[in-house]
Amino acid sequence: PEAVARCQRQEDPLCLVLLDLDNFKNVNDTHGHQYGDEHLKRLAHVMRRACRDNVDRACRIGGDEFAIIMFSSLNVSHRVAETILSSFDRLVSIGVTELLPDENVKQLVARTDAALYKAKEQGRGQVIAA
Repeated sequence: PEAVARCQRQEDPLCLVLLDLDNFKNVNDTHGHQYGDEHLKRLAHVMRRACRDNVDRACRIGGDEFAIIMFSSLNVSHRVAETILSSFDRLVSIGVTELLPDENVKQLVARTDAALYKAKEQGRGQVIAA
């Protein structure tokens, strides 16, 4: 909430990127939970490499879901998401949105989640920007 308020007040860009590992249950069922844990760590590593140190914030939401708060425009955030997608062999679905001037956190998350759902619905392994 603080980052949203600051960016709106200063008219700075802020984007939310939501990521969901595709078919993660199948990965765990086929290769085991230890392999699944390594799969999660690998995505976290790819995300950290793609984000700017001390600027963007990457985190695991839970299970096979991750988020990145990016203090950049939609174009830059989309490019980072595409980098993550290709670095992770297109095994992740990604939704990206930019904060609107009068939007609250709940609305931003809902729009980004809808973009992520659309990426999964349209075949997974892609980035959808809303």
